[in-house]
Amino acid sequence: MFHGKREHRLAMIDLGKKLKQCWAERLGIINEGDLLKVIKRNKRALTLEDCYFVGLMSGTSLDGIDAAVVKLSGDDVDLIYFETLTLEDKLKEPILRLNHPGFDEIDALGILDRALGLAFANAALKVVKKAGLTPEEITAIGSHGQTIRHRPQGIEHSLPFTLQIGDAATIAEKTGITVVSDFRKRDIAACGQGAPLVPFVHQRLFALQGENIAILNIGGIANITYLGGDGSLLGFDTGPGNMLMDALMQSMTDARFCFDEGGELSAMGFVHQPLLKDLLQHPFFKKYHHGQRVEKTLVRMWCSKSWLWIFRMPIKWQRHVS
Repeated sequence: MFHGKREHRLAMIDLGKKLKQCWAERLGIINEGDLLKVIKRNKRALTLEDCYFVGLMSGTSLDGIDAAVVKLSGDDVDLIYFETLTLEDKLKEPILRLNHPGFDEIDALGILDRALGLAFANAALKVVKKAGLTPEEITAIGSHGQTIRHRPQGIEHSLPFTLQIGDAATIAEKTGITVVSDFRKRDIAACGQGAPLVPFVHQRLFALQGENIAILNIGGIANITYLGGDGSLLGFDTGPGNMLMDALMQSMTDARFCFDEGGELSAMGFVHQPLLKDLLQHPFFKKYHHGQRVEKTLVRMWCSKSWLWIFRMPIKWQRHVS
């Protein structure tokens, strides 16, 4: 889905003067100079000259807004600037509430959608400035949004769906930059899982002809990408990642610590084999469960319910991680 004043820019390039004026009025461009600027930007994108893009992401862990400025030049991708900006508690807490059934209040979701859109817009403008660029130099912003529901199997035989918030129209209005969003919905519509998305980036950055490569990404939920030397691509979630570790840190320190910074506490411990054995009995780690193939996609709510018993584990187990 595209949002912003340059939404129909590609269609304008070859139009005559009268048709250009029609589109200019539709897009709110009031003079020929601004219209020529729009067309010039798109010619640069079409000829694969240096183009700058902003990527925005707020993951399952809710530990911040990741914002990156990248430059694309032909097949080359360069990271110009990256920063993780704080996600304020006034946004984080309602996101967590909306992640659980029973708090499906539409007004709250609508308000949070707009508020998160503003937070994403401010993050984009901040990293653009720190990269030494202006909004006019950015071709587009890619904004994943914050996942509130992800039901690739549907609910009791309903149609599958996925829902992310962080209003792209608000980002476009605040920044003046075209915004691309709703990355997962098309895959869901095509009977896919809608996740993970990162294998496409891994393929672009790391694939090598004739070499088999595996990449493990440990976010709030962990996923793995397999890049075959023959050009094949495979990706799926492997299980909960930092989300459970963060919850454990908060639970066991009475919220004094939100995460294990640098993995320092984890590095002091060791694998507790009885606990690991019990965890691996979970249906997610089986190829088939009750005669049905297990889909390898996880969501925050599912992880929270399925592994909640970890926080009530016996003291003899807790002492190994406390």
